[in-house]
This record gives sequence, C-alpha cells and structure tokens, in this order.
Amino acid sequence: MSDFIITRSSQAMVLPSKPTYNGNLPLSLVDKALYMRSMMELFQVFHTGHHPAKLIRQALAMALVPYYPVAGRLAEDHVACTGEGVLFSEATANCSLKDLKINLSQPLLIPVNDLLPTIDATTQDLILMIQVTEFTCGGFVVCFGYNHAVFDGYGIMNFFRAVGEIARGLEKPVIEPIWCREIIPGPPPPKPVAHPSSSSAIPYLHLEFSTLDIQLDKIKEGFMKDTGRTCSDFDVVVAALLQCRTRAINPEHAETLDFHLVCTSDGRPLLHELIPGYEGYYGNCTSHSLVTAPASKIMQATVTDIVGWILDAKERVSDEFWKWLRGEHSDKSITNVCNYETIVVTDVDELGSKDVNYGWGAPVQSGKLSYSDHMVYCMVDSSLKIEGGVRITGRLVREEHLQAFHDEMDKACN
Repeated sequence: MSDFIITRSSQAMVLPSKPTYNGNLPLSLVDKALYMRSMMELFQVFHTGHHPAKLIRQALAMALVPYYPVAGRLAEDHVACTGEGVLFSEATANCSLKDLKINLSQPLLIPVNDLLPTIDATTQDLILMIQVTEFTCGGFVVCFGYNHAVFDGYGIMNFFRAVGEIARGLEKPVIEPIWCREIIPGPPPPKPVAHPSSSSAIPYLHLEFSTLDIQLDKIKEGFMKDTGRTCSDFDVVVAALLQCRTRAINPEHAETLDFHLVCTSDGRPLLHELIPGYEGYYGNCTSHSLVTAPASKIMQATVTDIVGWILDAKERVSDEFWKWLRGEHSDKSITNVCNYETIVVTDVDELGSKDVNYGWGAPVQSGKLSYSDHMVYCMVDSSLKIEGGVRITGRLVREEHLQAFHDEMDKACN
C-alpha cells in the first residue's frame, strides 16, 4: 500500500470564465435539513484520456457560468453567489489502474484524502471540490466532494454531464440548470436526528461484492410467470440483500421489530407541474420507495415475495412524494434513516454517472468514497456485470454480524 504515491502538481480555485450574478439565493426547506449539511464524496474511473485535468479544468470554468451558485459559498440558510470558485487539484499516481485492481474494487488502496483536494479552515464553506488524478496507464480518476445542501446525487451528475458536454466542444450544457428552490413545496422542518451514543455507534463495515450471481434471469422469469409483472436486476438484488442482511442480524423480537428498505430515486419527473425545465433542477429532490415489514416476515418470505413488495412501494412513490412535500406525513414516512433496522439503497445506473463523458467515453466505474458511520447505505451497480452478477458497495453490517451476512449471501449466490 505504501508503494502507491499520489503527487499533486497544482491546487487552486477555478473561477467562472465570465462575470456572473452576485447576490444571495435561497435554499429549499429540504436543502436546509440538518442531515443535508455534509460533504458527499464520489469517484469516477476512466480507462483513457489525454491531459484530462487540463481539459476538465477549462470546461469547469465555462460550466460555472450557468451553474454560478456552485462557485459561491454556503451560508446558514442560503448560498452567497460570490464567484470565489471551486477548489481544483491536478495529481499524478506512480501506478496504473490495473495495479490497484480498480475494476474490481473501490480505489481505497490509496487513502481517500490523497484522491481529493486538501482543505483547511478557509475552505470549509466550499460547495464543490474536485481532483483529477492521472495514472501511468493513461487512465484517470475524477474524485469530487459536493455539499449535499446544494446538490443531490442526481443534481451533481447533471453538473458533471454539463462539464463533459462543454469539454467535448459544446458552448453550453444541453440541459439548462435552474435554481428555483423557492418554488419547491417544503415539508415541516425535520425533527433533529438523535445519533446513537458513542458506546453504541459502532461503524458499519464497508463491504463490497464484485459478484452476486443469484440467478437473476431465472428469478425474473419466475416472477413474471407467477405474477404477470416485470422486475429489474436491481429489484431482485435488493430483495435478496434485504433478506440476507435481516437473517444475518436475526434480531430478538423479530415478530414485532420492523425492518425498513429505502430505495432512492430521482424526484424531478414529479416536479413537471411546478417547474418548467424541471430536468435542470439540481437541488435536493429525491423520492423514496419504502418497504416496511417485521423482521420475521422478511426472513421467512421468498425473494420473489420481497420483489413484489418493492414494486408495490415503487407504485406508491408519486402519491407519497406529494404528500411528503405537503407535510402530510404518515406513520410509515421516513423520519429517521439513522438506525440499524433501516437500509438505504441507491441504483448507480439511475444517478446518471454513465452519461458523464469528457471526451473519452463513459466511466468504467463510479461510486462513493465514504459513508456515514451512522447510516446503513449501499449502492447497487446493476450495469456492471461481473461473471453474471452485479456490484454492491456500502456500509451494511456491524462486525458481529459480518460472518453470518457472508454466509447468507453465499447461500443466495448458489
């Protein structure tokens, strides 16, 4: 591990290439939720590129003209559009992507801090930071940290698609970005989330499954035959994951203790009645499908049963999303995802990372660099088929449940 060395050749603020609006813009009530005020760290891996850092830096400056709030600074309840810029680093590695086996695992053989710009007290209110690291094989990795109060996962991918479009020669993004935070109806301010005490806040282990051959096609065909409904690879994998994890934990009082599955999805299509050009909205607008059931029911069900529950939850998304925006919370609404009984899952395919292209094609891999110690969260990349399976990464179980979880996953894979 010590043989892998990252050397930064430069680090500076990238400013918008033209003068932009100077003033304050409001955040939505969703943006201002306490749990949104954190930096999220993602990465994208590309097999080849020619001086990518220079090209991306130039395109970034141009993209910051229509996306001018991103070059500002985050204040308590708004963004100050100051044009101070985005922190950008250029770096080189003394190894190849192959040396890191980067196609089969997250690039955590190199410390996360080496893949991102260095920040200090003067840059704590940044909205975005980016580092482009070039490897000896000609490939490169783009790592970025973004403040969740300004972007959600779908919004940040809108931004990087725009950077890619400009890098490939367009004068402006295909989809025009819009702010419009004041138009979004907001739920009541969320209740403060009480994190577990230090004695019980055991970090969930970061796990990765590069192969999950759970006979996806066979299960989908059987589900179609039994129910007349279609389902996706994602639906099947998440159903199996929920069951394996619940069985591994095997909680006391399983008959009365509910476990929860939260599948995130892009809420922008639901905004078309409110915002013209809603596709360009890059603030927090995530809808959720929620599956809730006693642990005993999850453990005893078939995978196809759970797939049906997931599809039923997806069909309720539109109605429940609008109820949530109007503040009409039900007993099953998502009020606290920071508990061990709740797993939050995102489909990497839906985020749109595969649509980012700086001129040398789509990323061969993308994902999170870090996860909250207090949240059970994973990302499923059903497009990255490895030996007939898919890729799952995330913080999923505590150490005392690790072996049982592996055992249950092994059963599901055979």
